[in-house]
Amino acid sequence: ILELAKEKEPERSPQNYFSLAYKKVESNEIVNILQNSGKLIAFQIDGKTFSTEPKTYFYNWLYINALHLHDDLSEKVLYYDAFTDIEFNPQKSINCQAEAVAIYVSLHRQGLLKDALKGKDEFLEIVYPTYNRTTNIVNQQMSIFDLLQ
Repeated sequence: ILELAKEKEPERSPQNYFSLAYKKVESNEIVNILQNSGKLIAFQIDGKTFSTEPKTYFYNWLYINALHLHDDLSEKVLYYDAFTDIEFNPQKSINCQAEAVAIYVSLHRQGLLKDALKGKDEFLEIVYPTYNRTTNIVNQQMSIFDLLQ
């Protein structure tokens, strides 16, 4: 069960937060709700609250934990060195399945997977070591694609 905490602008009262928990909705309805209901301020699942920063933190944590629950799939991805997501468009989205799988394989190969899966804080510290919780800034390495522009 996933809860999305959003705030309606400009007010910040508790009644302006809502949850999609326990509610069966179509994906296009979720998109409509998210686009028209204010600023996304957190994700919540199983009593754990995730910040929206780093931007890929919650998605990667969720994807990697779900992948790890499926031994058949998680074992197969370990045979590969590179991943791609032909549907990913950085102009339209932030999260990428290929990135999440690559992180999973990297954590496994470095012997860090067990520690990263202990909890959301451990995952944040291991996967996003340059993230500064005080400033909410991720000091990122330049992408090769930055050089091509």
